[in-house]
Amino acid sequence: MYTETAHSPGAAGEGSMLNLTKPGTMFTSLARLPAKLVSQLGATDQPFHHHQQQMVDDTGMKKAKEDAEMLRSLVVPLEEEIDVLKKKLRETDEQLQRYQAQEEKIREAEKKTAKLIDLSQSSGESHSEPSQNISIDESVASSVGGACIESSHPVGYQKSMVCDMCVNYEAQLVAAQDKCAELERQVGILERYKDELAKETVLNKQLESKWQESRDQHKNEVTDLQEKMKISEDALKHLKQTYIKTCEDIKNKFSKLTEERKQTEDKLNRLQAENEDLIGKYNAHSYALQNEEINLPDNVERLQEMWLTQREQL
Repeated sequence: MYTETAHSPGAAGEGSMLNLTKPGTMFTSLARLPAKLVSQLGATDQPFHHHQQQMVDDTGMKKAKEDAEMLRSLVVPLEEEIDVLKKKLRETDEQLQRYQAQEEKIREAEKKTAKLIDLSQSSGESHSEPSQNISIDESVASSVGGACIESSHPVGYQKSMVCDMCVNYEAQLVAAQDKCAELERQVGILERYKDELAKETVLNKQLESKWQESRDQHKNEVTDLQEKMKISEDALKHLKQTYIKTCEDIKNKFSKLTEERKQTEDKLNRLQAENEDLIGKYNAHSYALQNEEINLPDNVERLQEMWLTQREQL
């Protein structure tokens, strides 16, 4: 009965060690995670397009949440495994204490058996041996769990039987101690994994907080840029309207100036034609006057008469 109980923790311990190999592999992959996250976080400090940066931040947050979920999924089974191993360790410790108590009883039985053998050899009384053997055998049987030893067996057989039981119990005790040490080692490994997971969780939270701050900062920058862009678009729209209005005014003024130029040109041509006409008439009249003979009277009276005549004609 004790042999099966002693071996069952070992089987559980070996099964738990097989389960512990996978978390170790997980931690190897998780060890590369902080450097990758830091490199991605450092890359966000460079100039970039804000729309792409927002997508990168969303992807980083999603990945951080997935990493946190993965860490939680690793921590919970490890905590359960630690609880199971602690329970097995307590059971093994209790069993070890029982084995130690039984070993003490076996040693006392061996001492009593040795005293009995010494007494039987020294006294040489063969009639008193059966009763003494029976009393010693009963104490030995009660101390080792009720083993029935016949009073008719010789003392040497009883001693060899007690020694075999001692060897068996010592072997079970050594096996239990080994299993206990193995469980303690596994608990230590699990505690170390738990500490590493706690550190990874803290680092993950710090990175997530830093990402959140960076995301809020970039979000504020994007909002400011959107407001500035809206102001610039309004100013550009106003400039376009002003430009269109100015172009229309210039076109209207140009058309008006073209019309006025045409009118001025026509007037100038007309005046030039009139001028030329007048110049031609005056020139002809002046030529006629130059070529005309002047016959003026000799005295003043005739000159006055001629002048009055010309005046009446005019």
